[in-house]
Amino acid sequence: MERTIFIAALGAAVAVTGCGERRAPGSRTVSNPAVVPTIAFADAPPRDFPGGQSTLTDRCSLDSVNRAQPKATTAVPAGSVVSMSGWMAGDDGTVADRSLVVHLARGERSFYALTTKRAPRHDVNATLGFASEIPTGFELDAKLDAIPAGDYEIRLLAPAHGRVVECATKRRLRIG
Repeated sequence: MERTIFIAALGAAVAVTGCGERRAPGSRTVSNPAVVPTIAFADAPPRDFPGGQSTLTDRCSLDSVNRAQPKATTAVPAGSVVSMSGWMAGDDGTVADRSLVVHLARGERSFYALTTKRAPRHDVNATLGFASEIPTGFELDAKLDAIPAGDYEIRLLAPAHGRVVECATKRRLRIG
């Protein structure tokens, strides 16, 4: 009887020890690698971007900065990466160009980054009466390496009919 109890206890100990050590290969948790943006803010707009006078619009919104609702001034570390998303439309609904630029302005200094994704925003398009396929939405993931510390106005720029449509988001980015 003592031998039966000992063998049963030994078997239970081996089973319990083995449970904590083994995992099925498919059950391992693997975190996704961080996305490293290839876009960086530069001190000039993209080469093919139209120059000259801009037309102002108030039809835009900056919906998120670093995947959170932006404050009047959102702080980010210098040399980091910033993610932004939102939408923009010209007053006449013609800002359908795939090129939308986020413009950071501080006095005479300006920095520009071409958005990494444009897509229709069906909620915006329906509210403004635009066709559902017009790409009013945008996303940007960009490096801030070239930008000195300070507070910058966040503006959106888009080409339309050979000119630039500009929208002030009424938000600021504090780099530092």
